Amino acid sequence: MRDVISIPVAANRSVFINQISLFWKSHQDLYGDSANKKAHLILVEQEHNLAFPPVSMPHSFVKDWFEFFPRTEKEFGLSPLNMQIGLKQVLHLFDDDQLIEFLDCDMFHFEKMPDLDVKPNEFVTCNFYENWHLRSLSEHKYIVEPLLTEHSSYIGGFVPIIGHAGTFKKIVDDWIDAHIKLYDSVHKHDLKWWCGMFAFQVACSNLKVNMRAEDICYIPVQNKFSSNHYIGHYSCDPYFNKNKIVDDLGHLYTNNFPQNKYYSTIKNWHLNHA
Repeated sequence: MRDVISIPVAANRSVFINQISLFWKSHQDLYGDSANKKAHLILVEQEHNLAFPPVSMPHSFVKDWFEFFPRTEKEFGLSPLNMQIGLKQVLHLFDDDQLIEFLDCDMFHFEKMPDLDVKPNEFVTCNFYENWHLRSLSEHKYIVEPLLTEHSSYIGGFVPIIGHAGTFKKIVDDWIDAHIKLYDSVHKHDLKWWCGMFAFQVACSNLKVNMRAEDICYIPVQNKFSSNHYIGHYSCDPYFNKNKIVDDLGHLYTNNFPQNKYYSTIKNWHLNHA
């Protein structure tokens, strides 16, 4: 398996500083001297007057979504659009056959990434989100159905999204377009927030990109820790709440963490960072 470049997306806001730190520390611990070749942070300029601390990992500083859609009302709910907008601005850096692992910033590796043998025109994803809250194949299918031009072939998968750069280049514009259309068509706040995930299903289905589900991501409380998992997503972690670590990292109580590699990686980072 050729090298995979992990690409998390963050904004230049204080909430992301510790998330970036955890991701990069775990990457360096796992991959050593190769870490610099195996990660590239997308740092979105969301706060134009904020003095953001230096970032040691390879990164690109890019414009936020509002720079491209100034006529769209700047609502917080559209912030996930920065994932696609940011990705679009860095894809030219990579050859079409470069494998990319596209991530939310509140994710990190705790084991080395396995060989997943991802084919061109294919994405490997975690599809646990579908049964958790997306439900794009069941009760929320009505949201995506009006935009589908092909027979529904999506699976409700999302981050980590692993595929060739050429496959991301193929879908990114349609992914952006579908996100905006879906955002304008739904009214519930939580559904608006997930429009980027719904839009990914639409883009893959319409452009006939195969989606393959793998049990590779640990999401505390939502699924059980498994030896298949190499990456964690702490979006809803009750012990390591991503919202509470922003200003109160020194009071993070790690003694009650469950015993597994995911939490021991967080403990090790906290010990060296707090």
